[in-house]
Amino acid sequence: MFTVKPLNVENQFRSGQPGGPNTAAAYDAKLRGLAGLINDHAPDVVAVQDLRSP
Repeated sequence: MFTVKPLNVENQFRSGQPGGPNTAAAYDAKLRGLAGLINDHAPDVVAVQDLRSP
């Protein structure tokens, strides 16, 4: 079965940018959480929305 995982990353700004987390550690923790979610579901495709930083 082919699976798609849509993710709204809720204004994923880098730390130090307006709207971003206060520390690099907080930003890294959010990325680790997203990576864990993706790995747990193991979709074929991830569709990301609200990504604010390249």
